[in-house]
Amino acid sequence: MINQATYQLYQILRESSDWLEAVRRFNQIFGLTLNQQEFNDIVAQTLGGYNVLIEDQTPVKPSLKNNYLKLKVELLPACVVGVLSKPLQWVYALNVFWIAFLLCSLVVPMVYFVSDANQIIAQTDYVLYFSLLYATMLVHELGHIGACAKYGLKHGGVGFGFYFIMPVMYADITEVWLVDRSHRVIANLAGIFNEILYASALAVVYLMTGNETCLAVALSVFTMVIWEFNPFVRFDGYWVLSDLTNTPNLLQKANEMFRISIRRVTLMTFWQQPKTQLRKLSWQKIGLFIYGFINTLLWVAIMIYTLIMYREIVFQFPVIVWQLFAKAVNAQLSWQDLSRQYITVLLFYVVFLKFIISQWQSNKHILLKNIRKNYVSEESITENRL
Repeated sequence: MINQATYQLYQILRESSDWLEAVRRFNQIFGLTLNQQEFNDIVAQTLGGYNVLIEDQTPVKPSLKNNYLKLKVELLPACVVGVLSKPLQWVYALNVFWIAFLLCSLVVPMVYFVSDANQIIAQTDYVLYFSLLYATMLVHELGHIGACAKYGLKHGGVGFGFYFIMPVMYADITEVWLVDRSHRVIANLAGIFNEILYASALAVVYLMTGNETCLAVALSVFTMVIWEFNPFVRFDGYWVLSDLTNTPNLLQKANEMFRISIRRVTLMTFWQQPKTQLRKLSWQKIGLFIYGFINTLLWVAIMIYTLIMYREIVFQFPVIVWQLFAKAVNAQLSWQDLSRQYITVLLFYVVFLKFIISQWQSNKHILLKNIRKNYVSEESITENRL
């Protein structure tokens, strides 16, 4: 993912005992005569801002920001979440984590099978239920922070933002890319582990006190954990798949591979290609194509389902939004005016507009590329004639 010169610079810094030795080796390898300041400037320009250098003074590069999260606001700074995550940091060691993960995963199902499911709904205190349930979001993010701290990585704080139109919490663990694959997987699963541990503790409280609300929250959290393994949305399952395949920006690369493949060949012509052409396709490219295809298929299915089930609301939605806005301005908006169906339709419009914009940008890029190509061709013909 980097060129040879950058890799050599990285190796020089890793293998040198101090800056003087690094400058000497760099000049020897590249045949230069740089002084210390000139070498520092090259290092800062090449590797600065990527959380690779110790005591890095370069601001974080924009490419590292989570562009898929919008309106981000930090709620708890790094120093606070570091202290809150400290009690469980020992669990994220390689020789402890997987055993603890397996054992905790068994607690909630076992308690559920020995409980009376009919009493859970009847005896649930919903004020306590939602209080305990929403605390799970912070517990989840503290898992990611704790794993980073355990591995000696610098971490940021915990904040709030929007993914598509969904409000979510996030943890800044950008430096997790600096550790090996096994540690990255644990860091990305640490949030889910904390949720399972939290649910297990509530299940044990239920066994000790008979409080049905605790079991209801434990079951809800366990159900959410299953959804978080979904690899087609940027939840923990997606990041784990990205780690296992060693593919940063997995979704972006998969969608790009799928679009390129569709443009170049149809399904029939693909299978008619000579075997020598098919051998050139690496397993990574095939995997990216399959992942991109399934991801596209799922979103298309969601769009079609929304269009069929909420057809009238979809076509009337711009008018509905204007009416709600007018009521809000006149201080006449109430909870009865809002509907969960509106959220589904809003997601439909967001996805549809993102698709239109991405297609326009992609086609604009291809059009500009063709214009430049034709311009260069005509220019070269003119020069030849002259």
